[in-house]
Order: sequence, then C-alpha cells, then structure tokens
Amino acid sequence: RQSRLPVYVMGLLVCAVILLIQDLDRPTSGFIHVSQQPMVDAVTGIVTGENPPQ
Repeated sequence: RQSRLPVYVMGLLVCAVILLIQDLDRPTSGFIHVSQQPMVDAVTGIVTGENPPQ
C-alpha cells in the first residue's frame, strides 16, 4: 500500500502558496512588508517627467 505523505505534502504546499500570494497582495499588512515609496517615486517621476534618482 502506498504512503499518503506525498498527498499531504502537496496539500500543504498548495496552501502555503495561496497564503503567500494573499500576503504579497497586501503589502502594508501581513508577514511580508513592502515599502510603497518606490512606487510613489515612480508615479511622481512619470507625472512630472523627471528621471528617477539612480
């Protein structure tokens, strides 16, 4: 009889990927925090026509 361990591991991995996607979709909350400042700088540069700082 085959082991069910691979099925459980795949289920756990699918759940982990879904949780990671949900966490990354909300950059200001959750376990992973991503600053929005680069996006703000990019929008400001596009609107004003300036090149972003290197």
